[in-house]
Amino acid sequence: MVYIRTNARLEGAAASDSPFTEVTSDYNYSQIFQHTIEVSRTDARLPMYGIANVVDREIDKHMEDLLMHLARTPYYGQRKVGSSSTPRSMGGFDTWISTNLTTLTSSPALLEKNVQDSIQKCFDGGGNPGLLVCNSWAKRKIADWYAPYVKTEIDEKRGGVTI
Repeated sequence: MVYIRTNARLEGAAASDSPFTEVTSDYNYSQIFQHTIEVSRTDARLPMYGIANVVDREIDKHMEDLLMHLARTPYYGQRKVGSSSTPRSMGGFDTWISTNLTTLTSSPALLEKNVQDSIQKCFDGGGNPGLLVCNSWAKRKIADWYAPYVKTEIDEKRGGVTI
């Protein structure tokens, strides 16, 4: 079957506007992550073995927590405009992804067919899926499907599965 995708024009017809797409812009809100540290003047000035700067050390300790919150935002973030009394927050995947969603509960167990059906749905919709985003429960279920095919030698010091 052949599809011709073009704008056929009538002979001698006056030119008209070409087809176009109305440009829209998606939006999100910024979110501020903050953690306050307090270091006494004495602690900041008193030399400590192995600690060059107490303030920098405290900042580094809490930076991991802030980065963890930032890393979780795509999964749990909810876009909120904010006001003078409520903070803004950025939206996660639920805000941006609205097609080809699959929600399964644990009552019908997650089956390989469910994943294959979702991948086919994406592909049929014009996509080329190369990444599956799921929670830890689904990750464990998927890993169980391939566990019988994983072979390791006794001298290997690490394990894992790459598909």
